[in-house]
Amino acid sequence: MSFLEKLELAAPAGLLLKQQLDMLKNVQLRTKEDEKALESMMSTIEAQKHVLSIPGMGPILAAVVVNEIDDISRFNSAQKLCGYIGLCPSTSSSGGKASSASATKGKRRVTKQTFPSRSNCTLVGC
Repeated sequence: MSFLEKLELAAPAGLLLKQQLDMLKNVQLRTKEDEKALESMMSTIEAQKHVLSIPGMGPILAAVVVNEIDDISRFNSAQKLCGYIGLCPSTSSSGGKASSASATKGKRRVTKQTFPSRSNCTLVGC
């Protein structure tokens, strides 16, 4: 970002760039403040600590995941949890034939969207 701050552009492009950079700095500052506040609110929740151990998971996304999943003990397996979120592909069998489909749409779209790719399902053992 320092490169962009040093960049000198003619009007109106220079003014627009400066305004955009100011807005970006403001968003970054507010995000850091929100993450600190959320971290202090959620620090007593054990599940939050576990979710934060997932690579790339910050306080905001961890809070979303914890609130969506609620009580993790209600899931018998990681596969059930992945199915609830909608990350794992579904499988079914009928008449001795097994078939599989892509990951289910799931009702937990917010949680599903917090994971950058479905490969993260492997983090919880699906």
